[in-house]
Amino acid sequence: NYLSAATRAIVRHAVRAGETLTTQDIMYRSTPDQGALWPDAAEESLPAVAVSSLAAGQPLHANHIRRHRVIAVVPCRMKSSRLKHKAVLPIYGVPSIQRCLLNAMAIPGITAVVLATSTHPDDAMLEKYAQEVGAGFIRGSEEDVLERFLAVADQHQPDIMLRITGDCPVVSFEIAKLLI
Repeated sequence: NYLSAATRAIVRHAVRAGETLTTQDIMYRSTPDQGALWPDAAEESLPAVAVSSLAAGQPLHANHIRRHRVIAVVPCRMKSSRLKHKAVLPIYGVPSIQRCLLNAMAIPGITAVVLATSTHPDDAMLEKYAQEVGAGFIRGSEEDVLERFLAVADQHQPDIMLRITGDCPVVSFEIAKLLI
């Protein structure tokens, strides 16, 4: 009987559905439950969101968790006074905003990247740049950036929103991964 039980991931304490489960929330114990996650699979899978409530001492299965929905929101406008049209100026042939979006899309674990701009007519041109690289696009208030973020949240229902400024073409995926 001892040899039939393997060391697997066990929930350390009760977790409610929708809560984030981290490696600190599990322990490794021998269990005959063949569906429970192996230690290496648990380490790769966490942190994650519990899809249902889990009891303390319950073996952790892959279907008990899901990856976080992480949305990178890139606010950007064409209204630069010091450097006109800086968002679309090329850096080695690629518009700055596209470099920003592509770097954001390279962040491990990102579900979607959305360029959030205003309804000002000058900002309409940004949609083409977002579409060309496969990023989402949303337009909202000219003055209220938070309103644009809330629109992205309503549309995508993220667990985590990552703000990446549109005038930062050199996004560090290593730092972003740590932040997430």
